[in-house]
Amino acid sequence: MFAKDASKKIKATWQSKGRSGEHLCIIPPYGYMKDPEDKKHWIVDEEAAAIVQKSFSLCVDGLGPTQIAKWLQQNNVPNPTDYAHEKGLLVCNAPTANPYKWTNETVSLILERIEYLGHTVNLKASKPSFKSKKKVWNNPSEWVIFENTQEPIIGKSVFLGLQNIRQARRRPTKMGTWVCFPDWYTALIATARCTYAGPTTSSRNRSITSAPPIGKTVPCARRTPSAV
Repeated sequence: MFAKDASKKIKATWQSKGRSGEHLCIIPPYGYMKDPEDKKHWIVDEEAAAIVQKSFSLCVDGLGPTQIAKWLQQNNVPNPTDYAHEKGLLVCNAPTANPYKWTNETVSLILERIEYLGHTVNLKASKPSFKSKKKVWNNPSEWVIFENTQEPIIGKSVFLGLQNIRQARRRPTKMGTWVCFPDWYTALIATARCTYAGPTTSSRNRSITSAPPIGKTVPCARRTPSAV
C-alpha cells in the first residue's frame, strides 16, 4: 500500500512539474545545452545546432535519414553521444566504438523534434510505476507544449515544410498506402504518433509527420489501407 501511494505521489509531482512549463528532460536535445546561469533554461549549442540545421538542409535537398547519416559519417561529424563526451556534457550512454557512426534512427529523431522550434514538450511518455524502467508513450493529446521557451534552431516554415516532404516520400507497402492522422491537431505542431497503435515501449512506433488544418477531424484509416 505504501509503495502504491508513493508511486501516485511521485507521478502527481512529475505531472505538476511538467504542466508548469519546466523542462522534464535532464539532458537537453542535441543542439542545446543548459544555460550556465540558469540550469532550467536551454541555450543553443552553436556547433551542434549547425549540424542539426545541416541535417534539415540535406533532407530538403532530397536525402533521406540513411543518406544523411552516411554524409555525416563521411565528413567525420561526431555522433551526439560522442560529441557530448568530447565536450564534457551530461550523457547517459557510453562512448561508441566509432565516434563518427550515425544511424538513420538518430537522424530521424532529429528531423522530428518539436523542441527545435523553440518549444518545450512535456509528458510525452510515462512509467507504470516509479520502480519501473519501462517507458510508455502517451497519447499526443496528453502532451503539454509550451511555446517559445528557448531560442529556436529551425524555423517554423522549414520544419513544417520538411515534415510534408518526408511524408510525401514514404513508399507504400504491400499492405497498401496507410492514411493515418493523430487525434490532436495544431497548425504549428505537425509531428505526432499514430493513436491507433496505442501506448507502446517501442521506439519504432508509427510516426506521423503531417497534420490537417485545425478543426478538421480525420479518422485513422490504418485498418483500411487504400489499394496500391
